[in-house]
Amino acid sequence: MKHMKYRIRITYTLELTQPTRTLTLTTAIPQTTWRQRALLKEPKEAKLKCMGSNRILELTARSIPEGVHEFKLELEVEARASRAKVGGVSYEELKAEGRYLASSPLVEADSPEIAEAAKKAASEAKSPFEAAQAAASWVYENLEYDIAYAPTSESALTVLKARRGTCDEFAHLTIALCRALGIPARYVLGYLEAKGELGPHAWVEVYMGKWKWIPVDPTPETPPTLGCLSGSHIKLATAEDHSKVPRASAITAPSKALSNISSKVE
Repeated sequence: MKHMKYRIRITYTLELTQPTRTLTLTTAIPQTTWRQRALLKEPKEAKLKCMGSNRILELTARSIPEGVHEFKLELEVEARASRAKVGGVSYEELKAEGRYLASSPLVEADSPEIAEAAKKAASEAKSPFEAAQAAASWVYENLEYDIAYAPTSESALTVLKARRGTCDEFAHLTIALCRALGIPARYVLGYLEAKGELGPHAWVEVYMGKWKWIPVDPTPETPPTLGCLSGSHIKLATAEDHSKVPRASAITAPSKALSNISSKVE
């Protein structure tokens, strides 16, 4: 399997309008999983903690003067292309992850329209694996990629009606169809390397019992295959949907002191 190595540098630039005694940066950072290894290189004084399956970095600075400041993170990530093998699994086994079967703010899994679309998409499926594959394939075949949706993150029902969107929309609808079929599914936030540059991306993981969480990306130019993911995918965090993901970054400081914040990934 092909391995990809990345050195990721994230720079947070913020402006303080007055001196601040304490300032804390909190951000999700790439996970270490069965297909990915992530090592934080800088800053060494940062604290790492777990929030569910997510890794959260916390960095505190003290006695910060007024003006523009930068916080820099550097990570080494090695990701490999995956091809997960999944054997037999029953719908009963999937109930262990019931949290990811219910509706969430951007995934209306209990909507009649979603249920009808899911039933049609997986009409010939004979197992949870085939049903999840059918859901991802249906989204890939019936949605049009539209970059105009990039600034937003629309709900699954909105996407079902519009039939267009970017990776967030493709992921939300895939998740909704899977949940409506009784298959736990969750949203994955990460990065995707394309033409030598890293950019934000979203895909899906479905729960397959003893085989755990299996990835699928319904967005790429080639048809999605459940269990297969390229080494260009770097996993950052997971949640019920986009709205529930730990924020990519957050700054805790007196509200009157913080006037602007931006981030850059290289």
